Amino acid sequence: MPSHPTVIQRLKQLWLRLTEPHPTLQTPEERRQVRFLISLLLALTLLIIVLVPLWIILLDPKPLFWQETPFQIGIITSLGLVFAYALSRTRYYSGAALLAVAIIIINVFIAAIPDRSWTEILVFDYLLVAILLSSIFFSLSTTVIIAGACLVGMLFFPIFVPTIPPDEIVVRPVSFILMGSVLILLTTHHRNLLEKDRQAALVESENKYRSLLEQAADGICIADAQGNYELVNPKACQMLGYSEAEFLQLNIRDLVPAEELAEKPLRLDELLAGKAITTERHLRRKDGSLLLVEISASMIEGGRLQAIIRDITERKQAEEALRQSEERYRAVVENQTELVIRSLPDTTVTFVNEAYCQFFGLTRSQIIGRKYLELIPQPAREATQRHIADLMAQPRIAKDEHETLLPDGQIVWQQWIDRPILDAQGKVIEFLSVGRDITERKKAEEALVKSQQRLATAQAIAHFGNWELNPKSGEGYWSEEMFHIHSRDPRRGPPSFEEFVAYIHPEDRAGLLEFHAQIMRSREPLSHDYRINRPDGSLRYLNTVAYSVWDEAGQLVHLAGTTLDITERKRVEAEIQRLNEELEQRVLERTAQLEAVNKEMEAFSYSVSHDLRAPLRAIDGFSQALLEDYADKLDEDGQDYLQRVRKATQRMGRLIDDMLGLSRITRSEMHWESVNLSAIVDAIAAELQQTEPQRSAEFVITPGVSVEGDPPLLRMALENLIGNAWKFTQKQPQARIEFGQIQEQDKLICFIRDNGVGFDMSYADKLFGPFQRLHTRHEFEGSGVGLATVQRVITRHGGRIWAESAPGQGATFYFIL
Repeated sequence: MPSHPTVIQRLKQLWLRLTEPHPTLQTPEERRQVRFLISLLLALTLLIIVLVPLWIILLDPKPLFWQETPFQIGIITSLGLVFAYALSRTRYYSGAALLAVAIIIINVFIAAIPDRSWTEILVFDYLLVAILLSSIFFSLSTTVIIAGACLVGMLFFPIFVPTIPPDEIVVRPVSFILMGSVLILLTTHHRNLLEKDRQAALVESENKYRSLLEQAADGICIADAQGNYELVNPKACQMLGYSEAEFLQLNIRDLVPAEELAEKPLRLDELLAGKAITTERHLRRKDGSLLLVEISASMIEGGRLQAIIRDITERKQAEEALRQSEERYRAVVENQTELVIRSLPDTTVTFVNEAYCQFFGLTRSQIIGRKYLELIPQPAREATQRHIADLMAQPRIAKDEHETLLPDGQIVWQQWIDRPILDAQGKVIEFLSVGRDITERKKAEEALVKSQQRLATAQAIAHFGNWELNPKSGEGYWSEEMFHIHSRDPRRGPPSFEEFVAYIHPEDRAGLLEFHAQIMRSREPLSHDYRINRPDGSLRYLNTVAYSVWDEAGQLVHLAGTTLDITERKRVEAEIQRLNEELEQRVLERTAQLEAVNKEMEAFSYSVSHDLRAPLRAIDGFSQALLEDYADKLDEDGQDYLQRVRKATQRMGRLIDDMLGLSRITRSEMHWESVNLSAIVDAIAAELQQTEPQRSAEFVITPGVSVEGDPPLLRMALENLIGNAWKFTQKQPQARIEFGQIQEQDKLICFIRDNGVGFDMSYADKLFGPFQRLHTRHEFEGSGVGLATVQRVITRHGGRIWAESAPGQGATFYFIL
């Protein structure tokens, strides 16, 4: 809301209106001089109006005070001054000044007439006031005339007023007025000389000012307090399309659109109060179009208003273009998935994009104003400081990679592209940086370095190197191990093809060159063995696998391959060949020995089968004949003895059969085929149940268990295992025998489990020995050869067998084929 003027401001504005010169006065000097004259006349008039009543009140006024000379003089003077004031407001201000001087002179001479109780001859001193006013408002010659007239009047005054002695006039008043006039005239003359110099300087200054006005790139206007234009420069006329004469007929309000004037008042009261104002407005041109300008207005000398008008159309267009460009830039920056940041040289953040905020999980207010250097751990922080210092010294676009600490404590790797922003002197004032998360890349690089290190280590351990060769340029690459294999200094670099051929053993060079020619033609990898002579004189055997690389046009690009030091392998192969030859000889010898042993075993088996069985059959037969023919002659003890003899011979026969069967297992030829173990177990179970139908027994058999093996041998093994389970569960009221298969890693394991008497695992090592028994013959019959037979069958199938048990908790036998 506009502020209300104070009383002093209102009085000041009233005084300015009362002392305003006539509008026809154009020059600032005339207007200033006339304003002084008007102010002086107005002040004298007000002073007399106040002093005359005060004199009447204070100096014992008489009843007929209007007849008193002071009152009459005051009235006449007041009327004269009012008339002079009114005349000064017209173009005839010189007459007003002359009238004021005349009024003063006349009043002085009237006051000097004797017979006045208040009159003194010293009243002539006030003539200096009239002379002083003349020196201000008139020329020097006019002032001389007025001063001379006053002196002449004083000299002739005693003639018209005889009561005044002439010497009183001459001695003091005339001499005082004469001296004062001379002083005033000299001062006026000096002032005129200074005024001429000042006027000359003013003219020069005005010429310069006018030249500046005419050449100024901005419009310049000067208006009075009411807004009427008094001065305009050519640029202002050009901007608004008016001639100078047309422009000077306008008021400020004529140029401002009415609707804008209602929204934005002119604020002339603020300007007149001494406040400078800069604002943007539309001004209406002569053709009716609107011009957007920036106006800088202020009050200048004489209470006038000066305005500097600048056409800001292009600037506004540029600002709008810049705004749109910044919006597009901001949109691009905000939509970037990469991190964007602006920072000062001390790393204080001034701007970040949304991607930066999301990456760190912070808001802009939490980031801007902080130093991003705080997010970089040591010693990467010192490296970043050196990077910034380097860019400050040599501004350029540069890349920096360092670790960054996230708010959650996680450390990540970032890559930044830093672009310095320079001022007009080329000094770095800010950095624009674009970054990305390269943590995964760093991990990959670290993994690659470790892989390369492991590869180099593996190549060193395996004496294995890789190489590349450009057949056109002859340039090549050797891994570190290639230099070691050839005992070549890596600082020399890979050898040329001719140098490489020189390493080859002379007997192998032709073969290697032929291999090289094949590789140049082939599109498949090829392998070749050759020998090299190393610089230290040692001979090495090498194997190389090489392949060729071709481009889309079918042109050979380069050759690549691997080289393996096979010297030790060659030595081992030679040693193996020697050992194989020795082994073959030993095998032949051992085979002959085994054939002899087998023949002896066959002879022994035949002897056992025939020579031992005949006596046993005779003993058993004669014992049976005695029991049958001489039973009535033998008592019970004799018959018992013969029964025991028969049982012993029969048991001895079974032992002989088992021994022969055990020996045949190791000698019989195996015939491999698919065998359904589940079907064999099922058949054995049925046979056992038929032999003892009174027993209560449950068989649980997993169907479809098949293996590769010899059917008769496998049936023999299963008969022994199932038979043992049947035997050792005979004392159980409800026997349970289970056959199945389990998988352990990549192996299939068969098992037979029962709920029989079990055994102590401390005797497990005796289970599979021939004729080993863990129970007495009185508890469970048997020869002790069954499990030994099973183990030999499983062993011949390349498998193994083992058992798990505990007394009274049954037993489980596992086997793998």
